[in-house]
Amino acid sequence: MVRVARAQVMTDPIVRTDDHPPEELGKWQASHYAKFSDIAKGLDGIGVVDDNGKQKYAIDDAEVIWPVLDDPDLKTVTADKPVKDLMEFSNAVYCYVLALLDAIYRTPMEALAPKSLDPFTKSVRYGYERAFIAAMQGLLYPVCDLLVRTPLVANQPVHAGPPFQYYAFTTKKPKAELAALCEKLLPTFAALGGDDGVQRQIALLPDIELP
Repeated sequence: MVRVARAQVMTDPIVRTDDHPPEELGKWQASHYAKFSDIAKGLDGIGVVDDNGKQKYAIDDAEVIWPVLDDPDLKTVTADKPVKDLMEFSNAVYCYVLALLDAIYRTPMEALAPKSLDPFTKSVRYGYERAFIAAMQGLLYPVCDLLVRTPLVANQPVHAGPPFQYYAFTTKKPKAELAALCEKLLPTFAALGGDDGVQRQIALLPDIELP
C-alpha cells in the first residue's frame, strides 16, 4: 500500500455539490485523504464485510492487499525493465489526469440560454470533465491495478506499485506520447490492449495542449 502520507491532498471535510441525489447535496463528508487515513488507523474497515455486516478483513490482511513495495520510487527501484516501463507509464497517465484538471479550470464555462446549446455534446469544458472521469476510471485505475499485481522482479514476492511521480512529456500534446508508451508495453502487458482496454481509452481522450 502506498503510504497515506504521500497523498498531498486536503484533509478537511468537503461539501457535496456534484451530481449526487438532491438529498445528498450540501452534506459534509470526509475527504479521500481522511477516509484512507481512518482505514490505515483501523478506525474504519475497507468495505469488505461478512454476512453479519461485520468487518471481514483487517487493513493488513494478506488476503485483501498485494505485497507491494512501500513508497515506490522510479529513480531508485530495482525491477525488471518492463515493470519499470509500466511504472513510468503510470506516472505519465497520472500527469495526464492532472493536466486534464488544468484544462478544465482553464476553460470557461459557457453561459447557455435554455435549449440554445446542448452541453452534453457541445460544451468543451463539459467534455473535459467527462474525459477526466474516463481517464481516472479507464486509465489510472487499471494501470495502477496492473502494477500492484505484478512482481518487481519475476518470481520474487514484492510487487510493484504506482509511484505517482512527475512525468515530463516531450511535447505539448501528451495524448500521442501516452499512446506510444502504451503501445511499447503491449507485448509484455497484453491486458492494456483490447476493445475496452487502456489503449482504446487513450484513443478516445481529448488531445489537450499543455500550457
